[in-house]
Amino acid sequence: MFINSVLVLTLAITAIGCSGSSMKDGESPNRYVVHRDQQVTFFDAWKLCHRDGHRLATVNSFGDSAQLEEAIKAAERREKTTGVYWIGATNVYITDQEYMWLSTNEPVKFTHYAPGQPDNAWWNENCLNVGQFGGVLWNDVSCASTLAYVCEEYEKVEC
Repeated sequence: MFINSVLVLTLAITAIGCSGSSMKDGESPNRYVVHRDQQVTFFDAWKLCHRDGHRLATVNSFGDSAQLEEAIKAAERREKTTGVYWIGATNVYITDQEYMWLSTNEPVKFTHYAPGQPDNAWWNENCLNVGQFGGVLWNDVSCASTLAYVCEEYEKVEC
């Protein structure tokens, strides 16, 4: 499992020669796609989003956070349940408090952590989710946990 995750992370970082989008900071034409049909690990969620031509959700502004919350609420209203979802940030091989967006290889600049987070409990919480504390507040959790996930449609740019 660990070797698989390292391979995926290495492939993700190597495959991205540019940010994958022509959007400027603060622009948020992202469309989030909530996947509640299966619970998967962080790196499996990344692969599933990529397979569908999407990326695991990035959240770069309050506008993105509001769009993410709207997409999750709509999915939860349809299914009359709540959940916890992967978003695309990790700090595997980075310092405990610094995260990067796996799909864009960009550092996380905007944050929306729940109080007391990230806490790296048990020294193995290296991936981020939303919904653990309600709404779209961020929480760090083990990348091997199995959760629902949110993908993001985005404007692809030729590098």
